[in-house]
Amino acid sequence: MNYKNKNKGFSLVELMIVVAIIGILASIAIPQYNNYIARSQVTEAMTLGAAARTSIEEWVSSNGGAAVPLNLLVTAGARINGTYVECIIIDKLNTNPAACADPTDATVNILTPDGVGLYIHIRFRNNTNANLAGNSITMARSAPSGVWACGNIGITFTPAAAAGQQETVGAAAADGANDVERQFRPAACQQ
Repeated sequence: MNYKNKNKGFSLVELMIVVAIIGILASIAIPQYNNYIARSQVTEAMTLGAAARTSIEEWVSSNGGAAVPLNLLVTAGARINGTYVECIIIDKLNTNPAACADPTDATVNILTPDGVGLYIHIRFRNNTNANLAGNSITMARSAPSGVWACGNIGITFTPAAAAGQQETVGAAAADGANDVERQFRPAACQQ
């Protein structure tokens, strides 16, 4: 009997093709996974921001025309924070907070029609996704109407042209250095 030795296994070329295919799939999947992680971290921020917004609206409805204390969300020195959120700051300034420090002014009267408004800055921790680390999302409340908008620093409100019309919300000109990019924000937070 004549037995021939048959080669068993994969050739080097076949293995290299498989490795190349896996590399191509990984180069597509890893950035998409990182985007998914960033969006999930923004979800935590939006949930905490909604709680802050609820606290503000409750204060406004309970205290009539009283000014909202900017330290409303600070209880015994402790700030609202989360796994990915460093702090939430209430401010009447539409600027990115450099750090999680209290604003210099103690209160803001958000019921006066002077257009001052109120801003909730949600600042991310440095250990979050690289696209979010140290950046902020801003929720803004218009002074005259109580309309809330969400987006980046630079949200503007244009007063209604006539009685009975709704004021309009303007987007920031462009994403700034400390703003969360549009692709990571929820659809309701695209201003």
